[in-house]
Amino acid sequence: MSKQLLSLGLAVCLTGVMGIAVHAQSSENLSLMSSDQANKLGLTMEQKKALVQVQKQTHANIEGILTPGQLQQFQASLAQGATTRDALKSVNLELRQKIRIKNVMEGMMGQLKTILTPAQFEQIKDSMA
Repeated sequence: MSKQLLSLGLAVCLTGVMGIAVHAQSSENLSLMSSDQANKLGLTMEQKKALVQVQKQTHANIEGILTPGQLQQFQASLAQGATTRDALKSVNLELRQKIRIKNVMEGMMGQLKTILTPAQFEQIKDSMA
């Protein structure tokens, strides 16, 4: 079970970083990252647009898993500038929700790998170490 939670943590970290990178060139406040961090990835405009769409879809899927109270807290945390990861930490998820969110994140990871170059993906992984 701890391996599953570790996988969930890694996926959530990547989601936060991915959404963060998009924010630097997007007017939408998905998840925050400094412009320097986003620039280091060297994202193309096409990658940025694709990442915005993946982040929107990921958030929508997560929001469908949360209770109304959790959803309100999740959205409030995001509105205050929290990353997806930190917003999820603030919600106090049940085990079944963690498992469902892990599945969402695994799907997102597959999409992320098709959008980013291997080098960009490694940079994201390295930034979490």
